[in-house]
Amino acid sequence: MIVESGIYCIRNLVNGKIYVGSAVNIRLRWAVHQANLRAGKHHSRYLQNAWNKYGEDAFGFYVVELVALKRLLSAEQRWLNVFSSFNPANGYNLYSQAGSGLGHRHTAATRKKISEKALVSANSSEGRQQRSERAKHQ
Repeated sequence: MIVESGIYCIRNLVNGKIYVGSAVNIRLRWAVHQANLRAGKHHSRYLQNAWNKYGEDAFGFYVVELVALKRLLSAEQRWLNVFSSFNPANGYNLYSQAGSGLGHRHTAATRKKISEKALVSANSSEGRQQRSERAKHQ
């Protein structure tokens, strides 16, 4: 199998909104996106909500440009700007900067969940029990 790096987009075929990304291995990245979306665990809540609403068949995956590894982020930034996919009216990207979480703020509910999870020691019996329960449901 040939490994191709480059820029891809996930397009909602119903409303035209786009998610833009870059990957060292585009095929593998698409498989990871699909797995996360199917499991309801995609990092872009906007894309996840649309996937849940419209269904898997309403989305297409497209390679936009094949790019050398050293140019991935600059190419991704160019395509983020072209599609303006960080604008909720146009797309599902959370950030306007390629490869950056700069400026992203978790909601109060998410911050609370993160805090509560951090309080449970990884080696405590409660922590082991929680991981065991999660593993059973995956």
